[in-house]
Amino acid sequence: MRLSILALTALLAVSAEAFVPAAQNQPRQCSVLNLQSNDEHGILAQLEGAKNAALGAVTAATIMVGALGPLPGDLSVASAAPAAAPAKETASKTVAKKDSKKESSPPKPLASEKAAVESAKAAVKDKDSTLKDAKSAFSTAKSALKQDKTTATSTKKKAADLKKQFVGANDKLSKAKKDQKNSEIIGQYKNSVSSLKLQLADAEKASSAAQKVESSAEKEFSSATKALSSAEKSVANAKKGLASAEDKLSKASAKYVKEQKIAKKKAEKQAKKEKKIADKKAKEAKKRATAEKKKAEKERKRQAKIDAKRKKEASKRAAEAKKKADKAAKEKAQKIKETESKLKKMKAKQSNALQTEKSSTSEIAKLEKELAKEKK
Repeated sequence: MRLSILALTALLAVSAEAFVPAAQNQPRQCSVLNLQSNDEHGILAQLEGAKNAALGAVTAATIMVGALGPLPGDLSVASAAPAAAPAKETASKTVAKKDSKKESSPPKPLASEKAAVESAKAAVKDKDSTLKDAKSAFSTAKSALKQDKTTATSTKKKAADLKKQFVGANDKLSKAKKDQKNSEIIGQYKNSVSSLKLQLADAEKASSAAQKVESSAEKEFSSATKALSSAEKSVANAKKGLASAEDKLSKASAKYVKEQKIAKKKAEKQAKKEKKIADKKAKEAKKRATAEKKKAEKERKRQAKIDAKRKKEASKRAAEAKKKADKAAKEKAQKIKETESKLKKMKAKQSNALQTEKSSTSEIAKLEKELAKEKK
């Protein structure tokens, strides 16, 4: 900026006359004192030159201020002005930025860890539901097995009792035949053996069926037990996964908070550093502006003194010129008065001396010409 100021100052020093308007050659109206015709010292020309020089200096100063732009202290104004110019373009860019934000928004902090925790919670909930179903199936299988075992035991005991009765009845029949009992008694034993044989066959069938049912129930119970154990393990694993995800989230949260604190401190430190630099620059700019202002004020006062001195000298010269013009006017008026008196006397002589009429007329014409010339 100093180089720009020096260059413009040099330009002003060299070509200040370029901004001075051309002198007007229009004839001025003559005053009573006729200063223009009696301006022996060029006072009017000097006044005109001073006026033109002042006008040229003002024009040059205006161009210099426009070329320099705002001072460093007004950087905010200078930076705000061009930003407000492309209004339509800024609006379109703002819309484009909003659209781009909608399309690709930055990932939220801890998003993956939080998603993992939510997924683990959903898995635990799902496994709990499976475990609940497995427990229900296990309870049903256990009850069925208990009932089937009771039935199998009962039918087995009944078959054993009937077999025991059948063996006893058969022994009695054999003994009766051996002892040669009467046919009626032997017939009763035969009927009893036949009946018990049928009952034993039915009981053995029922016992066999009950044992098959019990075996099937045991298989179902074993399957339900395995399913329950698997479901319990799955729930345990899911809970471990949830605990692990929550632990990772906790650690990531602690790390994120720590990083945020570090980033905040770093940003605050950077902001303080930038503020310090900006304050220093602003202080230097203010100092330069103050120095330039003082320099300009000093130059203004110096120029004002020069202008005042010139004005005083011009006023003095104008007063002297006026005094001289007044004196010349007074002398001229006196001369006119004397000429008029002389003409009056000569006219009187003319009226009294007819013999000298011709010579007097010529002299009168001459005096009238001189008087007309002096009056001009």
